[in-house]
Order: sequence, then C-alpha cells, then structure tokens
Amino acid sequence: MTNLVIIGLGAAGFAAALSARKTDREIEITIVDKKNYDLMHPCGLPFALDGTVKLEDLKHSINAESMRINVISNSKVDSIDTSKKEIQYYNLKNKENNKIGYDKLIIASGSSPIIPKIKGTENNKNLFSIHTPEDVKNLSNAIKKTKKVNIIGAGAIGLETATALNKKGCDVTITEMLSQCLPKAIDKDMSEIIETYLKNKKIKLHLNNPVEEIDKSIITIIAAGVKPNTEIAEIADLKTEKFGIKVNEKMETSARDVYAVGDCAEVLNLITKKPWPALIASSAYKQGTIAGANAAGKKLAYPGTLTTFASVLGTLEVAATGFNSYFAEKEHNVITGKAKSSTKPYWFPKNKEITLKIIADKKTGKVLGAQAIGQGASEKINTISAAIKANFTLQDLSDVELTYCPAISQTYDVLTMAADNALRKIR
Repeated sequence: MTNLVIIGLGAAGFAAALSARKTDREIEITIVDKKNYDLMHPCGLPFALDGTVKLEDLKHSINAESMRINVISNSKVDSIDTSKKEIQYYNLKNKENNKIGYDKLIIASGSSPIIPKIKGTENNKNLFSIHTPEDVKNLSNAIKKTKKVNIIGAGAIGLETATALNKKGCDVTITEMLSQCLPKAIDKDMSEIIETYLKNKKIKLHLNNPVEEIDKSIITIIAAGVKPNTEIAEIADLKTEKFGIKVNEKMETSARDVYAVGDCAEVLNLITKKPWPALIASSAYKQGTIAGANAAGKKLAYPGTLTTFASVLGTLEVAATGFNSYFAEKEHNVITGKAKSSTKPYWFPKNKEITLKIIADKKTGKVLGAQAIGQGASEKINTISAAIKANFTLQDLSDVELTYCPAISQTYDVLTMAADNALRKIR
C-alpha cells in the first residue's frame, strides 16, 4: 500500500489529495500543514475586507475523515530526507518534533508576500499584506482608527484591496514602480481604462513611481507580489530555479518520488515551453490533480500555463490570458486587434461596455494572448484561453460560431470584432 505525504493544504495540496484518493482507493494520505484549519480561499480576502463575504466563510473543512485523509495541522515541516524517504516536522501547538515516512511526497508549500527592502518596513506596526485571514482582520481593525491608506503595487491584489478599502470609505493611494496597472498581464492602453475607473472612484494612482521610504505613521499595504516557498526544497537539495522548484511535465522534482505543485513550483509556459511562474489557484489545482494521480500510479502530464486570470475591481471586470504585448514581443513579431463594443444591442436595456484586445504572431496569425475589460470579460478570455490551447490562429478564432440573443449578446461579438481587426493588419 502506497503511503503519500503532502506538505501544504492549499488549492494544490487539496487537489493532490483528492486526485490520489480517486485514483487509488487504498492509498494512505497524510497532509502536514501549518494552519489550524483546513483549506482557505486567499483570492476571496479582498472581498472579505469590503464585506462582500464573511471572513470565516473563506475557511473550509475538507471532511478529511470521510475521505480517509490524515491531516496534521499546526505543524511546520523542517526537513526532507530523500534518501530515507522521511520528513521531519515541528508541531507549533505542543512544541514537539516528529518524523513521518513516505513512499511518495508532494510539496505544495505555496508562496509568501514579497516585502521589498524599503526604508520604513522594519518594526512598522502600520505595515500590512493581504495573504491570510489574520492579515485582513488586523487591517480591518487598523482602519477603524485612521482612513488614510497607502498601497504599494498595482497588481491584482493591490487593485482589489484598493477598491475594497475605497468602498469602506478610506482615502486610498496606490503607488506602482512601473508605468501602468497590472503590468504583467495587460497592455498600457488597456490599463488606462482601469486608471480612469480608479480616478473616478477618487482612488489616487502614482505610476512610474518607485517607493524609497515608507511613512510609519500611515497604514501601508505591501502588494508587491509573492515569492515561491522553496526553502524546504533547497534544504533537501532539490533543484530550484528562478520561479520555484524545478519539475517536469509529470510534476516530478529532481528527487525520486517527490513532486512539487502550485505556487512553489516552476512550470512551463504553454506557448513557449520555457520556464514560467503559475501563481494562480486554477493552475495550482490542475497541477495538484496531475501530481496526485501520478503519485497514485498514473502517468499524466501538465501541458503548461497561460496564467489565465480574472479580477473584479468594484464593478469593473478585468481578465487576461497568455502574453501581453511586452512578453509576446520578446519571442514574436506581434500584431494586435482591439475592439470596443456593448454587451448587447444598443436598443436593449441595461447595456454595458466591454473592450477586448487580442495579440497574435504576425507571420502565422497564431493567437498569443488577450485582455478584456468590462462586463463578461472573463467569459471572453476563457474562450480565447481554450483557443490558444488548441493552437488557433486569428482566422480560426474569427470563424468560431458564437451565440446571439439580444438579452445577452451581440450578433457581431466583440471577440470576433477584435480578431477581424487584427486580421486586417495581415491581409
């Protein structure tokens, strides 16, 4: 009987356990995790901050007993001995060191917030991140005393936190060292839509403005991204690279019978087949599913990531997949097609606006990425993500038959319109 041990109970670790159990009903599964509860949904934290959801509702029991999974909580893994096939962990509650052996091991240690080396971050009681329920609880208490908040970073967490605090009546300023919002996901012209929206919300935005010092008297939220938790892998002499623990397509590490999944793992980009980070819950879940099945005897492969993501900023929906122009131009001669339309015919009530941009290789017409802002943005991006996976060209995408009903869509969809606009640059 195979003994599977999983380090970490996040999206990837949970998916791995679930997949392993479905693959082998008799496999023994043990999860070692630092939290004193099972699963937590971190993407919901900004929405708990603004009161849309209850903070406690983000915590979720996996019903481990019914799935015959042994969860060792309140425990931090200190070391992995790949020759003896055992891990050592420290129980944070009873202050004891323990060991457990494994036949297969899956590392799902996740990521941690990046805290830049900026003057004023040390011993700063007004410095926060948005990574755990405790972070949100502490920040919520802090803004009861003062409503002035600075946010460093205009990525998804920074923007979602800004709109959440704006909803709570805070005076919010976002500072970003690069020249736009969501710089890794969208283009500058698309970012301008977000910038206008934020300014209309009275959220101040300082772009192209590196922070040199933090005022300790003002609440500051660091939203400068996350880094993979690779320390435990490095101690075990597993191979690590720029984006995390190095794995192959089966999610296997450099050590026999050891896998790594989720934020801690470096995977491949689906388009270039080069190393890439996949710091997205949906990618983590898929990787966990593959590793769990493989640990239980299957031979599945992870094809790579497009870092397909979506965010909601107040009432503004933003989504993207694949490369933005900056990353696409590193590998390709790029053309783009952009379209702005309404979600329904102009004569139908409750009409909303959507802008969509498609990026493609000029020579082959192969779709490389897309961005959408407005109502239904995520639905459009999901379609294009599937198209990239299927190696669609712009013509293929233009030829897709999409639904039409005046209550929900246009006869000439914004997706088709953007593809056609890009095709005109080839013909």
